[in-house]
Amino acid sequence: MKKFFLKKEKNSLTLTETEDTPSDYLLVGAFSNEIPDETHLFSPSLKVNASLGSFDKGFLETLALLEKKRFEENWVKSYTVNKKGKIIVFSKDPEKLTRFEHIYGGLLDIFTISLGTPSLIHPVAQEIKISEEKGKYLVEFIRRLPIDEEKCDYCGACGPGCPKEALLPDLEIDFTRCDLCLECVKICPKEAIDFNRFESVELEAPYLLFLEETPIEPPQNQEGIFFFENFDKLLALQGEHEIVELVKLIPKNCQHISYLKTGCILCLDACPEEAIKEIEDGIQIDHFKCIGCGTCISICPTGALVFSPFEDQSFFEYFAELPIKDQRIILAQEEDLRNFWWFRNQEKFPQNIFIEYGIPGALNSAHLLYLWARGASEVYLVGEKNKAIDKELALANELACHFSGEKPFRIISPEEFKKIDLKSPSKNPVTRIFSLPEGIKNRRGVFKELLAFFLSLEEKTPIVIEHAYFGEINCKEGCTLCGACLNVCRIEALAADEENFALLFTPVECIACGACVETCPEKVLTLTKGLRLEKSFLEAKTLAQSEPARCPECGKVFATKKSVEKVKELLKAQGRFKEIEEMLDLCEDCRAIKMLEKGV
Repeated sequence: MKKFFLKKEKNSLTLTETEDTPSDYLLVGAFSNEIPDETHLFSPSLKVNASLGSFDKGFLETLALLEKKRFEENWVKSYTVNKKGKIIVFSKDPEKLTRFEHIYGGLLDIFTISLGTPSLIHPVAQEIKISEEKGKYLVEFIRRLPIDEEKCDYCGACGPGCPKEALLPDLEIDFTRCDLCLECVKICPKEAIDFNRFESVELEAPYLLFLEETPIEPPQNQEGIFFFENFDKLLALQGEHEIVELVKLIPKNCQHISYLKTGCILCLDACPEEAIKEIEDGIQIDHFKCIGCGTCISICPTGALVFSPFEDQSFFEYFAELPIKDQRIILAQEEDLRNFWWFRNQEKFPQNIFIEYGIPGALNSAHLLYLWARGASEVYLVGEKNKAIDKELALANELACHFSGEKPFRIISPEEFKKIDLKSPSKNPVTRIFSLPEGIKNRRGVFKELLAFFLSLEEKTPIVIEHAYFGEINCKEGCTLCGACLNVCRIEALAADEENFALLFTPVECIACGACVETCPEKVLTLTKGLRLEKSFLEAKTLAQSEPARCPECGKVFATKKSVEKVKELLKAQGRFKEIEEMLDLCEDCRAIKMLEKGV
């Protein structure tokens, strides 16, 4: 069977269709199951479009070059981790512990503890405390240890002296027999037996297993705590696991302010596996727990979370070079493309471009609208629905409908995709082709450019779309331009105009996280959520402004008049105003000199 191969000929890359596999090819149009090893790049997109489409060689060559570039510039980190570790097993029933030990003792690294019930085989724990730090659990308890081996001279007097034969040759007391008659205490010539003697024990392990319900209070982090009902999950963890980091975090774009417990929490709330957690300086992804559903990527308004096999920048550049005017774009996983090709390879589907995309549910409204603005007539995502992609599709369709009356975006299930009627789509009503300017910092910046493009096409009556990730900040009287809000707005929806001593706000760049409102010491900022479709929503506006405070001694501008007046008010309220009143109008250098002169 013929395949398309991208290979180097002289000083250029060319696409060749042949049955023979060239030894020096760079990329082949094929599915993964057709490739004998992983030393060469393969493209399901090239295979499906060459087989099912009606494209000329020029288009397929462009597609092949873009596929090669995409695979080479998007590096996906993968590695193995060993999750096997010690398991501390608890039970009130020593017999359960014994059975468990007999079954799993040779397979797992376990340490058994009896919860109060006397046992000769298992340590009997009292006053148990459990804490957690850095992924490991510290189990602290005391156990009764009546015989002091350092005092005992092994005279053997206690053995026959015990009426219950509870004292054993290995200097253990069998509490299943002992009735605490204390005869052994009286007999021992060395005073080596004391039933009030306890030993403190500390154990550390990554996993705890309770064979039944327990009154022990667990720590806040219970990821490594299991009960017998979900023991299969603990078993599944034991051993080596391959990790593929499908989600990449770009911290500079993240609007979660963890040290203030404020800001954006969309991904933290949305992750169905709780694979994203808050850390001291932001968020962290647990790639072992991540199932690659794409929810966090889709819901992220800034692009702080991206799909690592096809990052945002790569995605936008890819479709900037691929001619997609009046084409239906179908984004699907390789498995779904392969199934479609397998059952439909005798058909042709003109005006449909099939692109392999590992997690279609990870796409955002910015991706969808970008494809439409580039000329795509429709965009189909093949995959399962989730709350995030449903919201993004709804927003993209609402915007497209407002500007054109069309709703070009939809998600279809893999089963529906296999049988779908892909008749030629209608033409894209957008009259121009959008080009993304260089230097866009984040996903919201892309959205801003797209909105500006759509608003420039035709004058429309402004409307406000209800949406939780867009908003407008308003400022009441009383702002001192202290800059607290600027420190928490990492996406720079709020900015300082240093020349005019003003606080600026660009509505479209705001993700309505509320961090600025929370941190404003004057409590003069308010947030109204919603996406307003008019040009002024894209433009920076002045929220507050003040005159510069200039030092009368040296002429240096050191603050704003509003901030100086605020300091005066605070000091006056504390009764400290008169002694330093004249110094507050000075800059920090002149103020220090004046204070030394006056001995303040």
